[in-house]
Amino acid sequence: MISVWLHTVCGRRESCETCDDVVYAVSEAVTNCVDHAYPGRGRGSITVRATADDDPARGSAADVASALAIVRTGGGRRPAGVTVSVSDQGRWRPTPADPGDRGRGLTMIRAYVDSVEIVRGESGTTLTLWCKLECPE
Repeated sequence: MISVWLHTVCGRRESCETCDDVVYAVSEAVTNCVDHAYPGRGRGSITVRATADDDPARGSAADVASALAIVRTGGGRRPAGVTVSVSDQGRWRPTPADPGDRGRGLTMIRAYVDSVEIVRGESGTTLTLWCKLECPE
């Protein structure tokens, strides 16, 4: 669904590199929630929220991520970027001393988007990513 939403936001029918990058980063973030927030329990909720952002200087990630829906701005103008938050209500397991061939998810997410913020708390973890929309017209 994030892919369809991104195409609406950027005004393209086919995928572009920017949209692919955001889809990959969100997919990795959701996978991290499954792997880390709910180990052993196997069940828990994951919430994905996305907003378009017309202000390149944008407010805090928490302000932007609080919106629940996206509507493309009028007049055919493309937003400056998109913010996507991925939240869980679990407790992340400690990072193992030797992660083996794992433990690269956040590094990969950071490679695909312009900024990443992680907020960990008693009620779960929220990863908020922001990506400048540089889709071709």
